[in-house]
Amino acid sequence: MSEKRRRLHEIRADISHLQWMIGDTESDYADGDKLLTELELCEAEMADKVDVCLRLASSYKSSGKDLAARAKLIAERAKALANHAARLDGYVKDQLDLIGLDHYATANYPLIKITRNPPALDVDDDAAIPERFIETVETIRVMKAEIKAALKAGELVDGCRLKSGTKLRY
Repeated sequence: MSEKRRRLHEIRADISHLQWMIGDTESDYADGDKLLTELELCEAEMADKVDVCLRLASSYKSSGKDLAARAKLIAERAKALANHAARLDGYVKDQLDLIGLDHYATANYPLIKITRNPPALDVDDDAAIPERFIETVETIRVMKAEIKAALKAGELVDGCRLKSGTKLRY
């Protein structure tokens, strides 16, 4: 029967417990050398587990970057195909318009019609539009870079503070 693989947090908990047992001078635990040996084994197991986790994380990051690049290429190709299809549609429509046909049929497309689109607004001069059709929109943008610079310079900015987190680097 194979031994169950332990998770990183389980190994860390064992290391913390062993460190506590070794550091507890008032208690009479089993042989101190045995505890140290067990601690060394747990630390080696943790090093192996951390190595595996970071190799997986690196692999996932690499795969994610590769997929993002491929997705970008696919999106560009999809846009190019849609543009090409629109040009072909326009080409066929223009040719039918030039010979005065508003409907046409082929073996694969038995009903091809040129139809009117719904009316679309075309504004020639914004300044000539009556005031009742004008809406003023106010946009508020928090200038985060400027606030950060002010806080770094020692200035107090109400409602803001600098914070630092941590991250894993390897």
